[in-house]
Amino acid sequence: MGGKIYPGGVSRRRWLDMQDRRSKQLVKIGLARERHIYKMRKKAELKAAVSELERPWEVVKKAPNLFSVSADEQVKVLADRFQKLGGFDTVQGLPSARFFPKGVVHSVKRYTRGIDSDENAKLLSENKAEENGSESESESEIEDGNSERSGKKNGRQWKRKGVRRRLDAAGKGSFDEKRSNLKSQVYDKRSNLKSGVYDKRSNLKSGVYDKRSNLKSGVYDKRSDLKSGVYDKRSNLKSGVYDERSNLKSGIYDKRSNLKSGVYDKRSNLKSEVYDMSLQRDGSYGIRRNG
Repeated sequence: MGGKIYPGGVSRRRWLDMQDRRSKQLVKIGLARERHIYKMRKKAELKAAVSELERPWEVVKKAPNLFSVSADEQVKVLADRFQKLGGFDTVQGLPSARFFPKGVVHSVKRYTRGIDSDENAKLLSENKAEENGSESESESEIEDGNSERSGKKNGRQWKRKGVRRRLDAAGKGSFDEKRSNLKSQVYDKRSNLKSGVYDKRSNLKSGVYDKRSNLKSGVYDKRSDLKSGVYDKRSNLKSGVYDERSNLKSGIYDKRSNLKSGVYDKRSNLKSEVYDMSLQRDGSYGIRRNG
């Protein structure tokens, strides 16, 4: 006897996968139905509100709420969050770097001053006290050579700021300046070398392009001269042909026009009766034969 066969002749694993997929599909269908119902309800609410607004025979004292949620408050909160630097409507009431615009250089201490001045003053005083303590520790560690080598006193690590200030006070803080001066000299030399190399390259390239452009311009001048000569000959030939044609045509048109004018003159001579139209005393116009 083999293993148990499930409907459709599939194995147990395949059957379980099918059931799992089916349950997920049912959940999706239910969510889609609920979403559709919600949209239709909101659409009906909006339609009712707009129809109330569009009644011209009733004076509307206050516009009805379009939605069940107070959308204006939500919009205001979002606008405050994304327009003010720091986003002060966070849970802690402190600014958060998450809501800063992209590329803004910010410091949290700068924006905390306006909220709770007492707490901020306390924080600032604590920071100053810590800095003063680190300075006093560093001064005492200058006197003690052993503690200077180990980097610790009373089991506490030196603070970075205190060490730097101690070195500056002792006159040994020019090491960074020397290093920066050396780096700047090296960069100056490199930039000068590079600029010289690029100048030479650009001069060489400009000379090459000048020669090429002169050669090309000479070639094009010759070609254009040849072409212009050919076109002049063609145009002269064509103009001669067109002149002959135009002379022929003009002669034909002149003959036709003379013939037509003669015909019209004869017709006009046949119908040469002339009538005068004059305003009568009663306001009407009278027509009288002239001649």
